[in-house]
This record gives sequence, C-alpha cells and structure tokens, in this order.
Amino acid sequence: MKIVRLPLLAIMSITSSLRVDTTPYITTIGVYGPFSGDGNETISLVAHGDYSGCRLFVTYTNYRTGAILASERSTIEYYSPDENGVFNYTLRTSGRINGDGLRVAFNLSKEKGSGVIQEVVLYPTNAETVYSYQYRKKPYLCPYKTFQINGKTEIRNYEEYSFENTIDYISNSIDNYLDIREVSFSYDNGNELINKEIKGCFDFFWNESGDNGLTLDKIFSTSKRYRASTAGIGFGLAAIVVAAERGLVSKKDAKDRVRVTIDSLLKMEDFHGLLPHFVDPVTGINQKSEFSTIDTAILLMGAITAASYFKGDIEKDVKYLVNRVDWDHFVTIKDGKKVIKMAYSYNTWQDNNGYCPATWDHYAEQLMIYYLYAAKDSTTKKDCLDLYHGFKRHIGSYKGNELVHCYGNALFIHQFTHCFIDFRGLKTDDNINWFKNSIDATLANRQYCIDQTWSKSYKEDSWGLSAFQGQKGYMVYGAPPWGFDKPIKQELDGSVAPYAALSSIVFTPKESLKALEYFNLIEGLNKLYGICECYNFDTGYISDCYIGIDKGPTIIMLDNFQNETVWKYFMCCDMTKKALEKLDFIKGERK
Repeated sequence: MKIVRLPLLAIMSITSSLRVDTTPYITTIGVYGPFSGDGNETISLVAHGDYSGCRLFVTYTNYRTGAILASERSTIEYYSPDENGVFNYTLRTSGRINGDGLRVAFNLSKEKGSGVIQEVVLYPTNAETVYSYQYRKKPYLCPYKTFQINGKTEIRNYEEYSFENTIDYISNSIDNYLDIREVSFSYDNGNELINKEIKGCFDFFWNESGDNGLTLDKIFSTSKRYRASTAGIGFGLAAIVVAAERGLVSKKDAKDRVRVTIDSLLKMEDFHGLLPHFVDPVTGINQKSEFSTIDTAILLMGAITAASYFKGDIEKDVKYLVNRVDWDHFVTIKDGKKVIKMAYSYNTWQDNNGYCPATWDHYAEQLMIYYLYAAKDSTTKKDCLDLYHGFKRHIGSYKGNELVHCYGNALFIHQFTHCFIDFRGLKTDDNINWFKNSIDATLANRQYCIDQTWSKSYKEDSWGLSAFQGQKGYMVYGAPPWGFDKPIKQELDGSVAPYAALSSIVFTPKESLKALEYFNLIEGLNKLYGICECYNFDTGYISDCYIGIDKGPTIIMLDNFQNETVWKYFMCCDMTKKALEKLDFIKGERK
C-alpha cells in the first residue's frame, strides 16, 4: 500500500492559474491572527469583475452553531477600492469571537444572495485554525497558502497570485514579517473530489437498485449480498433528489424511479406500519428479519424528502406511509417515562411476545423517530414532548466540550437524523443544540483517533470510527465519551471508516475536507462507486465493499455542505413544520 502524492511543482502550477471573469466577487489577500476580538482586526479584500454599483453584504455567524450574530451592507464605493480593487475592511469582532469560531461571509453583488460568497473563519487562539474559502452558487474551494511568519499566521487565497508574487507581497507589504519559517501548501481539488464522491455514491444507488427501486444492502467487488435494505432504500430516495438537482439524472427518470420505489413499499408486508429490516430485492418479501423502528424511520425520512421534491401522488402516498405507522403500539414505560421499543420479530424474541427487549431509552440515532411521531396527524404536542423527553441524556466529554453521547458512541448516531433535519440554530425546550452536539462528538472522535499513536492508520487526516464492514466482518467502533454508568473499553484494530469523516463535513468542514483529500491519495481505496468502506494500514487491508447506509449519509452530507439540497426540501415541507412545532424546536436562544 502506498500514498500517492503530487509533486510540489505540480501543486504550484495548479495554484498559479488566472481567472478571467466579469462577475463581481470578493477575495481575501490578507487574514492575520491571532484575533483578540477587540473589534480592530483588519483584513485586505480585493473586488473583482464589474463591481461598479454593487453593494458589499457582510454577515457574521457563529461557526459552530450557525447562529446569525449581525449583518451589514454598504456600497463598494464606500470602501474606496484602489485601481486594483484592493481595500481594507475592519472586522466587527468585538464580543463575537470565541471558541466556536466566527464566520464572516462577504458577498459583492447588486442583490443579496446572488453571485459569489467569500467566507473567512476566525478563532481567538492559534491562527492556524483560521481559514478562508469561496463558493460561487455551488461552493468553489479556493486554493490557499498558510504562512507561519514570526509566530503569526497568514492564510492567503491563492487564486490569482503565483507563489513568487505572494512572497513579494509579504516581503514588501508587512512590516517585520521577514522570516518565513514554514510554508504549507494546499490546492484546489476539494470541490472536484466532492463532486467525484457524490457521483460514485449516486451510481451505487442507481445501479444497485432493481426495476422496483429496492436497493441492495451492500455489495463486494466479487459478489453481491442478495438482500435489500429498507434503510438503504430511504437513503437512496434522498440520493435521487440530490442527483436530480445536480443534473446527474433527468428529473423525469428520477421521478419514475421514486414512483416505482414507493409502489414497492406500498406492497411490502408491514407490522403496525413498520417495514422489515431486510427484504428480497426482487419480490420485496421479508427475509426473516425484524420489523425495525429505526430502519423504517430512515426509509420514511428519505421518502419525505422525495415527496417534498416531486409533490403530486408521490407526496400523497408518502403521507399515507408516515401516518400508517402506529408508533404508540411500540411505546412502553421505563423508569416512569415513555420510550419506544426498537423492533418486533416473533421468531427472534418469542420469550418477549416478539418484541425486542431493547428500547430507545438513551440517545442514539433515533431523533428522527420523535420527528416522525410528531409528523403524524393524530399525535398531540403533549404526547410528542413526553416521548421526546423519555430517553436519558448521558453527558460526557473527551478533550473538549461536554456532549450527549451513546453507549458505544459510533459516529453515525450523530449523523443520520442530521442528514435530513437542519438543526443549525434549533433549540429544544431542554436547551440542547443538537447540531453543536454533533460537532463536539465529531471533534472528539477525530481527537481519539489522533491519540491512538500505536496505529499507523490513525492521524490528523485519517480518522473516522463508526459502524462499517471491515476485515473481520461488520464492526461497530466509537470514541469517548462513551459508556453510561462507567467508561467502556474498545479494542480498535486500526480500521478507519472514511464515510464517518465525510458524513461529518457539515460539522467539521475543514477537518473533513482534509480527510477527503487524504482518502483520495490512498491507492486502491477509490473504486467503482467512490471511496470504499474502510482501510487498515496496520494489516494492509483495503475494503472492496459498499454499503447503502454508509454511501447514503455521504452523498447527502457532501451535498448539504455544498447545496443544502436535502435540508432545503425536507425542512420546507408541511410535515416538518408541523412536527417541529409539536416538538417545540425553535430557532435561536430560548428565554
């Protein structure tokens, strides 16, 4: 196994190309740190294109939570750009920079929201954590350089400057910054790699689903598992919406595929509205598996996304499927609180009348179940809140902020519901910010990987502990904080699940983008449907497997990072608005 690296000259040649474009946009040419937050930090900006008569729109948001802190606008002439379009801008940082980071978005246009967005993320400590990127309608990740100069860091957009010009700029324009101690390079392939992985993920769902729309659970390069997964079908329905929006498939073909899939679901055996975990991919008959609450929930979340996008009869049938589930049938009382039983299978749990003895009495991936319960026409707000408050919130931390965690704390539990519900800025009546919770869980997962110095696999850009198909079979790894009454010990084997890092991109964009770049340097990891399931440098193992419930979060979250397609269509539908109101999820701080 070997890592393929681009030579330095190749990287430099990529970053030295010029843009010819009349579209007005802004780039940064100087971001200095560390930032004290005293309101006096200044950055240099460049106005490009035909910017006469444009306004500069500036928005300040909390980087981790997404909460909007302030916004302002002025005509570009107010800043008096010089003949090269260069001008200085004083950041309104006072009281706004903290450990969460401050995101400053610049938009130069005649109408807010159009054109190009240039964003800079600032932190109060080591400025190596400061970075900037740009997108033009769809994100366009700029090349950037990081210069460590006399203990200070400058990150410069590198789209219109050769390496030599940048050195000249620093030497001539910044007093006392003469000793360049370290120069680290990056190049603009982030956007290309995201698009490549999204295409691979979509091809999996499109090619590995039959004419009836039922998606295979998993495939290997040498064989296929001949069963379909209801959760995989749900992720596939959302993936089709992403693909239709991106032009990877025509909207007509996408709608036709969704239509036949919904028809197959309507014919499938159900138990009080729950569907089987696994079914025959041709007939849709239950393959002796349980009727699963969480797999049905994932299926319905994907179906709601498709219903919101395609409307018409699809929306009508999906509403029927959502309202058909009798969640109250699976409600039981534990420690005086309402909780949901996980599944039903008479053959498996005969001694418990067919019901799985395990319940959703702790935090895991089941937040979507409370949403679906609230989305039903028949449920009351009180019932919804009683069920939502039924599970115990176990709190812990690992070298960072406290967070609500699961027993084994695999990373997928912090991702699945977030694929669909945009939790940014949403607060519950128990004042939990679930989006920030997933950020903190992801950072803890990555840090735990970095701390495993015994392994060749785990490092800053090589991380991701979750459920995956590995060398030893299907494994579930996690990271602290974990355990409930006392910590647990997991024996890692050196395996990394790339989808875990990629599906976290909306939580940790910088870290996940670097991981994406790293994964694409691993020889043999990127195959027919994009990045494979896992790798292990300690044993030399490279997976040849793809799983629907792993490729699904990957395509959805990568696109949510770029275009917010699934978030947009899921959050705008009537069922979502009704459900969030019942659950008392509100935007902003609670009083």
